[in-house]
Amino acid sequence: MNDGHFRGVGWSRDDIPVQIQGMKPDAQFPAAYILGREELDTDVLRAEMVEMKQAFIASCKNPGAILFECTNMCPFAKDVANVSGLPVFDINTMINFFYRAANPVPFLQSGGVKSDTPFRQSGFRSNQVP
Repeated sequence: MNDGHFRGVGWSRDDIPVQIQGMKPDAQFPAAYILGREELDTDVLRAEMVEMKQAFIASCKNPGAILFECTNMCPFAKDVANVSGLPVFDINTMINFFYRAANPVPFLQSGGVKSDTPFRQSGFRSNQVP
């Protein structure tokens, strides 16, 4: 990923500062997912993701979040979040964001609280009069 990609969608790193961190050249991750190697060791891939995070943190002065541009990185989001202390965004967080926007959680319904909420389970009724 580079500035050419960003300019293609109407902005550049001059407009919005971002730090790009790639895998080391001999990483197993691209060998598995780009070159199509048939076997992979998730412990090795996890270690490579954590190593990439460490390189990112070392080169970025004030990171606010991490964005995975590769869908194959999603299984390691929790590992990276745990060791970085930063929020990690990926295709799954984007899908969940849009899904929740299109399908809001119905916390309240006419006539009281929805039956599967913790309030209902605890005996709270919004239409109860003390």
